[in-house]
Amino acid sequence: MSHGEELFALGGDVTTEPSFESALRGYEKKQVDRYVARAEHEIATLASEREQAYTQIHKLAGQVEVLQRDLSQVRKQMNVVDRASFRHLGPRVESILTLAEEQAEQILADANGEIEARRNAAEHIIEEAREQASRALKDFEIALAARRAEEERHSTAKRAEADATLRAAKDESAQLRKAAQDALAKAQQEATQLRDSAKEIHTRAQQESTKLREAAREALANARQEASDLREAAKEVHAKALQEAKRLTDTATEAGRATHAKAQQEAKQIIDDASMAGRATRAKAQQEAERLTTQASESAKRNRAETEAYVQRMRAETEEYVKHARAQTQQELGAWRAGVEQEVNSRREAADRELAQRRATAEQEYAKRRDELEKQYKSRQQELETGFTSRQQEMESTFTARHDELEAEYSGRKNELETEYTARKNEIEKGAAGIRQAAEQDAAALRQRSEAEAAELLRRAETEAGNKRREADEHVAASRRQFEEYAATTQQHLATTQQHLAATQQESAAGRQQLAQVMLEIAQAQQQLADLRQETWKSRQESDELQRQMAELRLQSVAGPIDGPTAPAAGDGASRSAAEDGDDGATVSGAATVSGAATADAGTSPGSGAATSLKTEPADTRQPVNAGAEGAGQSTTRPVAEPVTTVDGGAASAGVDGEPTVAAVPGVGGRDAKPTKITSTGENGKRPSKPTTDERSAKPSKVTIEKD
Repeated sequence: MSHGEELFALGGDVTTEPSFESALRGYEKKQVDRYVARAEHEIATLASEREQAYTQIHKLAGQVEVLQRDLSQVRKQMNVVDRASFRHLGPRVESILTLAEEQAEQILADANGEIEARRNAAEHIIEEAREQASRALKDFEIALAARRAEEERHSTAKRAEADATLRAAKDESAQLRKAAQDALAKAQQEATQLRDSAKEIHTRAQQESTKLREAAREALANARQEASDLREAAKEVHAKALQEAKRLTDTATEAGRATHAKAQQEAKQIIDDASMAGRATRAKAQQEAERLTTQASESAKRNRAETEAYVQRMRAETEEYVKHARAQTQQELGAWRAGVEQEVNSRREAADRELAQRRATAEQEYAKRRDELEKQYKSRQQELETGFTSRQQEMESTFTARHDELEAEYSGRKNELETEYTARKNEIEKGAAGIRQAAEQDAAALRQRSEAEAAELLRRAETEAGNKRREADEHVAASRRQFEEYAATTQQHLATTQQHLAATQQESAAGRQQLAQVMLEIAQAQQQLADLRQETWKSRQESDELQRQMAELRLQSVAGPIDGPTAPAAGDGASRSAAEDGDDGATVSGAATVSGAATADAGTSPGSGAATSLKTEPADTRQPVNAGAEGAGQSTTRPVAEPVTTVDGGAASAGVDGEPTVAAVPGVGGRDAKPTKITSTGENGKRPSKPTTDERSAKPSKVTIEKD
């Protein structure tokens, strides 16, 4: 017979260590510690009882071995008695001994029958104990199944509630995501509309600037053509005057020469006549010849002086006409430029007003929509947090109450089982003691009745009584073993209940993880909202960039006539005409500014170029063109441009650079967005072309943020 510790070994799936997982919102630590301490105490008590049972088993095993040795000795003695023969003692003694042997066999049969009856009674008692144990086990299993079903119902209800909460949270997050996507789509659509409007305005401004540039080019070409025509006319007049002066000079020279020749001829004739008349009239003829020569010289000098005076007068009239035509042309060109600039400024102001109005409307709509979304998000977040807190408190209170109920039921059931076990153990021990006492009494009676006749039969009866005692002890040990197995099964069911409880806790943790996933989706929706704000901010940047490009185009449209390659041509032509004249009295020079103002300096050297001064003029500053005669030394006053200052103190390039933009800068985690003024200027106070992400990282621009 083997005895091992596997009799009271627990199942492999039963754990004796606490399997509580740590969590942020887990169980109360003191309750868990108390439960673990109580479970460990119960485990220690069961271990001590198991050790005591082991000790009793070893003692009973020793007693069984002793009884087995006694039984073997009795059997040996009985075999020796059976082999003995009584014939040598005589027929009477043989008959007496045979009769005694028969009586002993009868007594032994009676004892065996009584022992069998008592064995049947003990087996009946053991069967009743087994039935009671099975009924108790069945009741426990039924109660455990009912409790498990109830736990499953509770866990199913909790899981359904968690799933409903999760679905509601998912639906809410989907609604929030859809609202955020709708807001993003609307903002993108509005940004696209603003971008299209800005592009349309930009295209319209480009077309207008192109038209104005073409008109300015045509006007400049017309003015250049008129100046060229005037220059050609002046050249023709000058050439005609030179030809007329040369003709008059040649005519006067020819007339003087003819008169001189005629005078010489007449003088020669007179000399001849005088020589013929005589020397008396020679002196008179010489005087007359000298007088005629003097008259001819004076006539020639007078004709030359008149011719030179006529040429000088014609040259002065031509120069006066050219100056008057140039001044009139410059006045007309200045008036036309002033009208063009006024029209450009009016259209630009109208476009600025329209763009500012649209931008203000878009900003108001965006701010209104953002406030509505933030209010909805805050209210929904508060509702979710309130529902989550109440649901968590309800689940924790339900779990605590259920845990206390299970603890109370477990303690009550354990006490009941221990009481039943103690009572049943006492009953079995009492029954075993009664059986043992009865067997001992029977053995003593048999021993008293057969002391004289059959000592061997008495030993056999004692052996049988020992066997019955051993069987009774074995039955007691089996009952105890069955009860301990029942206790182990109970512990297994308790461990299974704990595992179900741990599974419920894991499901609750999974529900919390799903809720955390929902919160993560809400955070992602917040991030998408922050990305939407970033896209809106980028659209504002693009709008500012379009404004800057419009300003540059306006500057180009204003500065277009100056940047043409024909601007210095007029001054060069005037200088060449002045150089061809050869007179140092006056010099024609041309100049141009952004607003059409010209500056002429008198007394410059021939062939010198015109000095050109370019200054940026504000949109609301307009001055008429002043032109005067260069011979009189008159000069026009040049306009002085006032600098335009941005909000960060820098100078703007076209009056729009550095314009503050109100944007929503998200806070920590995409929450608590605050309206912020953002002023963006590039390097050296000039706004660059539209930068990409790499260019922004490679070339950092100056960004000034002012919080309201």
